[in-house]
Amino acid sequence: MGVEQIIVLLVALTTALHLWLDQREARTLRRATDVPSPWNGQITPEQHQRAVAYHLDRIRLHRWQLLLAATLTLLWLAGGLLGQVDALLRSLTSDWRLHALGLFAVVFGFNALAELPLDLYRQFDIEQRHGFNRMSPALFFLDRVKLLMLSVLLGAPLLLALLWIMRHVPNWWLWAGLGLGLVSLLMGWIWPILIAPLFNRFSPLPDGPLKARIEALLAREGFHADGIFIIDGSRRSSHGNAYFTGLGKNKRIVFYDTLLETLDDDEILAVLAHELGHYRFHHVQQGIVVSTLLGTLLFWLADQVMHQPAFSHLGGVTTPDEATRLVSFFLLLPWITSWLEPLLNAWSRRHEFQADRHAAHLTHPEWLRRALLKLYRDNATPLVGDRLHSLFHDTHPPARLRLQELDRLQHGAGT
Repeated sequence: MGVEQIIVLLVALTTALHLWLDQREARTLRRATDVPSPWNGQITPEQHQRAVAYHLDRIRLHRWQLLLAATLTLLWLAGGLLGQVDALLRSLTSDWRLHALGLFAVVFGFNALAELPLDLYRQFDIEQRHGFNRMSPALFFLDRVKLLMLSVLLGAPLLLALLWIMRHVPNWWLWAGLGLGLVSLLMGWIWPILIAPLFNRFSPLPDGPLKARIEALLAREGFHADGIFIIDGSRRSSHGNAYFTGLGKNKRIVFYDTLLETLDDDEILAVLAHELGHYRFHHVQQGIVVSTLLGTLLFWLADQVMHQPAFSHLGGVTTPDEATRLVSFFLLLPWITSWLEPLLNAWSRRHEFQADRHAAHLTHPEWLRRALLKLYRDNATPLVGDRLHSLFHDTHPPARLRLQELDRLQHGAGT
């Protein structure tokens, strides 16, 4: 079996797997006609059916996204399009840097344009019909322009640096993996102060009882924040969230304005305590280490296959170099890492349960339970779902399992 046939098989198997998982999830949701008994009375039948309808729409969209991604990958790597674009660019420039930047821009720019109609459908049909979208078309495209500018300003130098290492440094994959870790650390440091403000307005949390309670909780945990901020998430969506971002002295506590409108002070403290659990157990640092190790492993895998003649000439490429090989590998990467999702998601879920338990200990299980129920209700998160689908798609534990664990903690506390 040739390399192209192996790639077609990999893409076909991965696509079939996820279509099957989507079918299982859709069947589970359609059968869930009633609110699960433990939460009957806390979630109304109308809210439950709204969550089911919303996620069925998202599943239908995901099927089209999956089929489009498979088509694009096979078009580039098995349909000969990559070789045609490469030949055209080589006729325009002999500089390897311009050729590499042009190749990445054409391939991944084409993919982004092909995916744009589905992105628009998600934002202005699905999110709009279910009452979540607050983004104007102008803001949607402005965000895309900003992302494009960031890709050029940050991505282009990093790409050229990676290609230079590949061309000149023995065991380049090891140095590329270490570089990935350094870039992750740098992004964690500059994100809250330079990049995030490009997309949202950050306002300090006003003085008052809530801020005083938050500061007391932070002091109790020994968490030194650069500030407590509210972002204007309502400009884009009615979904709510909270997080802490940054590393070192640039750590910030961030609340969506939509979340502050939904939760009471006790519930906000419980959500914050959950985020502090991630800080307490060094989950962010662990994530950087794991992503660096995984990235290094994938770079090593790339090094093993890139110089195989059959791989080098994928997509009809006649004059392969580091840029054409790297494009081919990046096009294949999602289809490879998809099979690692259950393992990575299980690791992430363990962290979420750990943060939930920390929040329950630091505040009260009932506070976090109430907060999650409101967030599930307002974000149209169903309390049912297929276990296998969740293993592949959910970085957080299913709603049902998180609520059951908090019930157990509450009863164990004797309240």
